[in-house]
Amino acid sequence: MTSSDLSEQSIFVPDKKEENDELCNDYDSCGHLEALCIVTLKACIEVTPAIEALYDSINNNDGNTKTKADDSVFTIADGLVQYILTEVLSLNQVVGEIVGEEDCIVNLTSKPYTVDDFIIPIEFETIIEDTTSKIKKIQQEWFSSLSFSEQKQQSNYYQSLTAFIDPIDGTREFSTQKGEQCTVCVGFADTRTGRPVAGVVYRPLSKPQSTWAVGAKDENYASSSLLQQQKVDNDNDDLSGSLLTTNGRISPFLESIMDELQYKRVCSGGAGNKMLMLLEGQGTAYIQDRGVSRWDTCAAQAVLEANGGVLYKLDQFMSMSTSMSNNNDITEDNDDTLLSYTYRKTNKNLDFVPDSALLTKYNAADGKGGIEQRLAVTASEVKPYSNLCGLMALDKSKNNLKSKTEILDGLKRAAKSSPPAFD
Repeated sequence: MTSSDLSEQSIFVPDKKEENDELCNDYDSCGHLEALCIVTLKACIEVTPAIEALYDSINNNDGNTKTKADDSVFTIADGLVQYILTEVLSLNQVVGEIVGEEDCIVNLTSKPYTVDDFIIPIEFETIIEDTTSKIKKIQQEWFSSLSFSEQKQQSNYYQSLTAFIDPIDGTREFSTQKGEQCTVCVGFADTRTGRPVAGVVYRPLSKPQSTWAVGAKDENYASSSLLQQQKVDNDNDDLSGSLLTTNGRISPFLESIMDELQYKRVCSGGAGNKMLMLLEGQGTAYIQDRGVSRWDTCAAQAVLEANGGVLYKLDQFMSMSTSMSNNNDITEDNDDTLLSYTYRKTNKNLDFVPDSALLTKYNAADGKGGIEQRLAVTASEVKPYSNLCGLMALDKSKNNLKSKTEILDGLKRAAKSSPPAFD
């Protein structure tokens, strides 16, 4: 399962044990990043029964959710999955740094088990204990399969990585009976360059089986178990493509893009899920001018790049130049390194642009940005991991000069009537 030819990928297996058995266990034969992806994916597979049980409980109105200060939703599943990946799988001891969306205290050592101020109901104790036991076994098998020299080599390399974890990407969907749109996102970035180098995006609740994509471009590694590739049917034959958007309200800029490019709107939740939808052929592009964070995009970018696609900062892409002498194509002298967000553990937003992003309760450091309705002037005013420059994501089929030039021209036309919000 190491093919990047996604048109041939439609792998469904009967149960979680068989699904894990399909994955490589000979970590000595894997690249360092491939091994990290496989171990993380195995952990995601094993935590799925617990996620399913909590999802059913939450959507039966059994509580176990709360609203954070910025109006985003937190559930027991968020805290539990992040804890299991960091503490039980021991990613916190493997990689140099970890940035997780959820800042909470989890107790799985003494009963009653707790996640933040939630007491985990007694009926979940057995499934959580089974899950942690299986994931500890994955971690032990990983290290016991390596020679001493290989362990040391991997350890030294992994210390140069920062993991960005979104335990349940699409928590609002998770708590409103749209679990098939949620993903577990684990991205690994090179701390020195700040660029994503590997990632796992895993849909635990898709039907008939969990679906996922993993990859590490530098090791030429990409693998997936996705829904059958499908083309979105347009009711209007004049429409040329489709734009993946949030389920909620979208900006006038995105509305204008659909008009300019003649795209149909395809609504869905979660950045990780929409990236998988791109790989499945369910959308032409995913463009967003507001509201996501580094843990939403690190894994998505790494997986897209490993599969031949791209995830760019929207503002930098829109500033790219075109050349009439090159059939109006995007010129080759555009600096690709400027197109990526910077992924490092930090207390300062490393991609902040003064007087560009409108302060909101989602991105403001004090959580009150929406009251004054003004642009952020200094980096200290915004959260360190807010993606304030928008994003544009394409799969391999659109990652070419002709397609990107057509999209860029459409975006620039759209911005003349409705500039991007960048909030």
